[in-house]
Amino acid sequence: MSKKDADHTARPAVSTKEALMEAGLKLFAENGFDGTSVQDIAKSADVNVSLVSYHFGGKEGLYQEGLKKFAENRVQISRLIFTPATSYPDFENKMRMWAEEILKAHMKEDYCTRIIHRDIMLGNPVTLKVFDETFLQGFYVIRDFIQ
Repeated sequence: MSKKDADHTARPAVSTKEALMEAGLKLFAENGFDGTSVQDIAKSADVNVSLVSYHFGGKEGLYQEGLKKFAENRVQISRLIFTPATSYPDFENKMRMWAEEILKAHMKEDYCTRIIHRDIMLGNPVTLKVFDETFLQGFYVIRDFIQ
C-alpha cells in the first residue's frame, strides 16, 4: 500500500463522503450530469473511484443525495419561518426573512442552484424526480402560509 493509499484509508468516512459530494456537485454544475464521470468525481475528490459506489451507490445516487440535501434544507427553513403570522407586519417580515434565506442559500450553494435551474429546463428525469419529492414540499409550506 502506498502512502497515498494509506492517507485515504485513514480518512474518516464522513469526510470522504463530503469530499465526494462537493466534488460531484461542482462537476455536475460545470459539466452537467452526463458530462461528469465517476472517474472525474473521484479524481477531483482525490479518492478511489470505488468510493462513489460505496457511499452513494453510483453517480446518480450522489447527484440525487446532493440535490435532496439542498432541497430538504430549504424546506426545513421554510417550515421554521412560516409559522402562523400574528399581523400583517409579521406576515411581511416572515416573507422577507424567507426571501433573504433563499437568496443566501442560492449564493452559498451555487452549484446546486445551477444544477437545478439548468437540469429542470433540460427535463432531466432525475432532477425532476428530486424536485417532485422535495422542492414541491417547500412550495406547499409557502402556499399554506399565504392561505
